[in-house]
Amino acid sequence: AAEGLDHVNIYLVAVGDSALYTNFGSNEEFNGNGNTAVGSGSMRHNTYGHYNTSVGFQAMYSNDEGSGNAAFGYKALYSSDINSNNSGIGCYSLYSNVYGSGNTACGNSSLYSNYGGSANTVVGNRAMYSNIGGDGNTAVGNYVLDANTSGDYNTVVGAGALGSNEDGSYNTALGASAGIFRTGNYYCTYLGADAYTSSEGLNNVTAIGYDCRPGSSDQVRLGNSSVTLICGYAD
Repeated sequence: AAEGLDHVNIYLVAVGDSALYTNFGSNEEFNGNGNTAVGSGSMRHNTYGHYNTSVGFQAMYSNDEGSGNAAFGYKALYSSDINSNNSGIGCYSLYSNVYGSGNTACGNSSLYSNYGGSANTVVGNRAMYSNIGGDGNTAVGNYVLDANTSGDYNTVVGAGALGSNEDGSYNTALGASAGIFRTGNYYCTYLGADAYTSSEGLNNVTAIGYDCRPGSSDQVRLGNSSVTLICGYAD
């Protein structure tokens, strides 16, 4: 029945004031089709974006051509424009995202400032809040990688872990506040609560144990100053 028409909206669900208000649609397979928008202003400016799902007040409000996105929560993916394959769950999640694709953000204000960073997976309140262009990070916990702006391929688990990192990349932090007070470090591993280097700009450092504080690059340190014995099993 749609054949021959210029602008046909196919497989759309819009519930709420101004939801999918400017959706273009066509008799082609993709353009503007297959969208679900629930909530006032949800996907308000969508034109050609397709296969998106947005639930919440002004969720994906600015989206124009972005496709395959899912936004659940108040103003989730609000600034979305041409990005694709993102999932934002929680109010303000991926709020500033415009160009980043393949991100998953779960938690209030998670990846809030992300503009062009892609392939990040974050879970937690304000997780990777300040990220702008960092790619390929995995962050689990409240305030993890909170200050990260351009750091890539970090793996972080624990509340506040790598919280001050801005551009350091290829780091691994496991434990509450692990690596929290340092930025600019590369290829570092922190295993234990409050384990972090005693200075910034270090590379290839491994810190194992609570409050462990390596002080130079290419160093492996086990334990803190309170440790009195390091031993192994012997018959």
